[in-house]
Amino acid sequence: YFSQLYRITPFIGIRLSDHVFLTTELGLEHLEGNSESETHFYPEVYMDVIYKRWMSFRFGLQPLNIGYINNNEEPLLFQSVNRPETERLILPTEWIEAGVTIYGDLFNTFNYALGFTNGVLGRGFKDASWIRGGAEGQLESFNKIAINAQLNYLPRENLTLSLSSYYNKSGRDDEVIVEGEERKVSAPVFVLSGYSRWDYRGFSLIGMGAYGTLGDTDQLFLLTEAEQDVGQVLGRQVYGFYIEPSMDLLRLLAPSAKKVQKSGNIFTISNPELPLFVRYERLDTHSDIDPEFEEETFVRNNLNIWMVGFNYKPNHNFVLKFDVRFRDNLNPRPGVPESETLYELGVGIEF
Repeated sequence: YFSQLYRITPFIGIRLSDHVFLTTELGLEHLEGNSESETHFYPEVYMDVIYKRWMSFRFGLQPLNIGYINNNEEPLLFQSVNRPETERLILPTEWIEAGVTIYGDLFNTFNYALGFTNGVLGRGFKDASWIRGGAEGQLESFNKIAINAQLNYLPRENLTLSLSSYYNKSGRDDEVIVEGEERKVSAPVFVLSGYSRWDYRGFSLIGMGAYGTLGDTDQLFLLTEAEQDVGQVLGRQVYGFYIEPSMDLLRLLAPSAKKVQKSGNIFTISNPELPLFVRYERLDTHSDIDPEFEEETFVRNNLNIWMVGFNYKPNHNFVLKFDVRFRDNLNPRPGVPESETLYELGVGIEF
């Protein structure tokens, strides 16, 4: 368990013409805890070519259009200090791949995205985090193109309904020996995800879910054993979901108060908000496994989570976050507590 996380993402946007934009985000995060540390680098470099309102193109190293957090990763756009476990363990945010995406708006009511990118690498999968360990291959996995599609329905300004999917053969034709015979690993990955968000005055409600399937998990066990020295028992089916209502207490206590709008630095008070939120989350990284691995030892994140917290946003550039997470592990390993309470404090700044 890491107890400290620092993340910074410098952003550079360049307008090359009225229809061509270059975006660069260099995400860097550092984690510490339990006498260990890790550092990760998440670069995004892509170009948008605006052709028509209903069809534009994006080329380069880009975030996939899936789930909620992957396209709303800034700290002011989600309530908790850390990202929901469903969008960390089932959907491996930050999920960034290289490729091309076609996107656009239709009838002022729908928007869509259809992407063709490099895909996840089965040899990097780990039992506790499903496909996340294979989502860091970046440019080395273009021999099996992944397909990512998303459709958003916006019937009114304060309501969004979203559905997205992902498909890829993660085996990359790597070979394993099964009963003395060489076999190429296909290991298809399919993920279906959706979310809805409704905002009304100071109230907000978000519901999000993800379901995934993974094939050839018996062959992936042999492949990861050869690549990682430990065979990974991976879920053939996984799922996760959460629901999160929140209420801006400042709006509730003084609904008719006129908000003061000012321009200035991050310490300026302008349109302050104080949302209180509650979240219920349920996920399982091994809701179905190959029967031959039932006696194996592996890490299963079968979690039941309640969370309550608040944000203080003096303006739209700064947020102070605090939450308490009550987490039940329904299949703990020896030495891992069945239940635990986590207190999290965070600061997010956009400038």
